[in-house]
Amino acid sequence: MIDSFELKTRNKNLGIGNKFPIRVNCNIGINNSNDYSKEIIKIDELFKLQESSPDLMMDLSTVKTTKPLYKYIIDNYEIAVGTLPVYLSYSNRHGINKKLLLEIIEEQAIHGVAFFTFHFTSDLKLYEIAQKNRLIPMTSRGGGMVLHDSLLNNRESNILLECFEEIVSIVKKYNVAISLGSTFRPGGISDALDEVHILETQKQIEICQALKDEGINVIIENVGHIDLSSIEKHSELLKAFNSPIMPLGPIPTDNAQGFDHISSAIGAAFSGYFNCANIINSIPPNEHLKSEISIQDSINGVMAAKIAAHSVNILRFKNIREIDNNIYKRRGKENSCIGESSKNCKRCIDFCPLKIMSI
Repeated sequence: MIDSFELKTRNKNLGIGNKFPIRVNCNIGINNSNDYSKEIIKIDELFKLQESSPDLMMDLSTVKTTKPLYKYIIDNYEIAVGTLPVYLSYSNRHGINKKLLLEIIEEQAIHGVAFFTFHFTSDLKLYEIAQKNRLIPMTSRGGGMVLHDSLLNNRESNILLECFEEIVSIVKKYNVAISLGSTFRPGGISDALDEVHILETQKQIEICQALKDEGINVIIENVGHIDLSSIEKHSELLKAFNSPIMPLGPIPTDNAQGFDHISSAIGAAFSGYFNCANIINSIPPNEHLKSEISIQDSINGVMAAKIAAHSVNILRFKNIREIDNNIYKRRGKENSCIGESSKNCKRCIDFCPLKIMSI
């Protein structure tokens, strides 16, 4: 049984885990302060329609702004918001500043951030294995920052493990959950369930238990690119966490460029069916084609993720299944499979199978 708990929002909490419906997360963020206003517009556009409104958002900004995007979301929308504090404490030249990192963690916790992602498993020994056995050793930006910092500063263990006690103290004080980032999630389906993928998952399980022993709520990030049969196999290992799971994708084919929202929705629905997706990450269509994600790309990604979530939720919750039942009843009552029931269907003309027997 996957644990359930609540993430804090501005006025009410958001339940995640098996007791609650599958939720949808949308990532936003900027790498240049000049893009701030465009990202605000994107956030507002997402919430104009229920179909494109996420349950959670993560601010993955790598630059500081006067009012952070995460604070704007917390102040204006009733959802849980997460961040990746390493992004704002890292430089290519010096790595991660420990004092700054802890200051950022506490500042964001005070502002109401509900969960932090930390890549505790960014291990140089795991990187050596990945480098030896993979064409793409890793695709995690946050994990890469932690690894690079370890190299620059000759750390025996990564800086997050060095700061483990301080991080635990802050998140406990402000009731913030920790999401365990996955540095070595597969960047292609051929790497799924390879040695480093399994080793990192096992290390995540150990860290998850250590955090739980401290009374901290934990979310699991994992997966990445993985074929459908491997999703089922890996699900058995993921269940050992006994914590809500937020799979990244999973993307079950490497051949969906321009349609990644569809591919990831398929993988997410499979993960949910195997009880290993409590939060679905929305993936935009051009995830592997463009460096800039447009407003419409973000909307399409969230919509696809919400369809995947709903497809699994109807199997678990009678009240959600009733939504589909009511749609079916309305179609039957109106003898129409389309919303514009008062108009003749141009596809079937006079041969509509719902009406032909009444002629």
